[in-house]
Amino acid sequence: MILMRCSIASYALPLLIGLELILGCGTTTSTSRAVKPSVLAPEAIKVVGEIGWSPRQLSGSRKYFIHDSSIVSVSTDTSQTRSTETSTFYSVRVSRSSDSFVLMAKVDSLLTTSQSPSLKAPVNIDPAREFRTILSATGQLFLPAQDSTSLCPDGVTPAAARIYELVLSYPERALKIGDSWTDTVSTTVCRSKIPLHQRAIRIYQILSFTTWNQQSAVIISRNVSSILSTDSKQIPNHLGVAGSGESSTFIYANQATGVLLQSDTRSQSTLAVRTSRGVFPFRQIISTHIELH
Repeated sequence: MILMRCSIASYALPLLIGLELILGCGTTTSTSRAVKPSVLAPEAIKVVGEIGWSPRQLSGSRKYFIHDSSIVSVSTDTSQTRSTETSTFYSVRVSRSSDSFVLMAKVDSLLTTSQSPSLKAPVNIDPAREFRTILSATGQLFLPAQDSTSLCPDGVTPAAARIYELVLSYPERALKIGDSWTDTVSTTVCRSKIPLHQRAIRIYQILSFTTWNQQSAVIISRNVSSILSTDSKQIPNHLGVAGSGESSTFIYANQATGVLLQSDTRSQSTLAVRTSRGVFPFRQIISTHIELH
């Protein structure tokens, strides 16, 4: 099992929306409604060679479009529901450094539309700031994202955490159709001074080989189980958070490098926020589409 320190931000960012429904803090950004790109249908093809698939990272630059559609609701109060859509463009640059790679990424633009304008959307992204991490040739993360803007101990901002949705990790062995592997990831994502700890178990499986926009690609499934919590000693006013979630993802990756080409994720989570006013249960459903541009 590979132990890494990174993030499944598709859980963490919407969970922070739930926190803000209770705490009433944040800022609002309103724009025209984003249109979600269509999902490509898989087209199976035969793979050349019988020794298995061994992708390897290469230096280069690329840009990703991320579209999130989330519904967060207070389980005991149906009037407290938010539907939010966010479109984000990330630039990613990978360069070789000895026997590893340096990954630099930044948010180029972010547009958010909320169907509940009376509720505040937690947008906390500096489009000009670049984040940095180190990864191996197979995409394993050696260091968490270095993020000087984080306001909580040993944590990163949601913007920095999302870098890791753009990186796929593979085992140090050749893979064939039907092969699977597992890794465990842990991280702390900050919203203001509130640290949200997350531990996730991710199970991958090779489904088939195909083409994506005239590129040779591999189709991978990823199922994630996640546990979330806060340390009451680190946050004020006796605030506490506990939750769990599950997600499933359909991934296209480049056959030569293993680089992410496209992914579609569907996740569901439950969250209990404890404050001096009581315990507030939340439920969330999230759809995330990522595509190489």
